[in-house]
Amino acid sequence: MTYTIGHSPRSKGKIDEAPMPDAVTALKEVLGLQASDEKIRFIRAPWGGEIGVEELRMYAEKEMKDAPSR
Repeated sequence: MTYTIGHSPRSKGKIDEAPMPDAVTALKEVLGLQASDEKIRFIRAPWGGEIGVEELRMYAEKEMKDAPSR
């Protein structure tokens, strides 16, 4: 289940896409990008729709609950 994060410099530039293997990894990447000079342009869910950061956080929490060894 790959999540794709689209991001670019705040000064508008080429949008880079970063595939992430799961919601937990994607959330860590989003939080890191938010702390930098990058702007999140989109978060694409594995089923093809776009989601927001809070929805991604919800999926990450569910993944962590479902896999306690993580």
